[in-house]
Amino acid sequence: MSKKIYIVILILVGLALIVFAAPAFLAKTSSVFPASGDWYAVHLTNGHVYFGHLKSLNSDTITLTDVRYLEPYDIQNQNSQSQSFQVQQTPQQVYNIVTRGAPGSTLPTDQTLFINRAVVLFWEKLSPDAEVVKGIERGIQ
Repeated sequence: MSKKIYIVILILVGLALIVFAAPAFLAKTSSVFPASGDWYAVHLTNGHVYFGHLKSLNSDTITLTDVRYLEPYDIQNQNSQSQSFQVQQTPQQVYNIVTRGAPGSTLPTDQTLFINRAVVLFWEKLSPDAEVVKGIERGIQ
């Protein structure tokens, strides 16, 4: 074969590598989301849920800013008595929205959280009228 054919084949192989390798390379790099006021919930495999602004996402890490989470506590069991029977109410689960790195917390004050994708069950964009978003917004103001 002539030298020109080798050069053409080399160029075609190089272009093919670029076309097929570029998506794999881009999937590894961070895809930055637009800076907006949208809130996301990230559900982890251990049952924890974090709320925040989705800053970036790649195949290894999800980055949240302005991170909040729910901290549960139980309301004491209350008994109601009637003339002939006693009713025991089931314990209610109540949650506080806690800011990550809030005053009095042992966590750092930076509210950016890098979450390993291996422990993420799923994430979802929250509606602006969702109760948790309303609670977060009330806490910010």
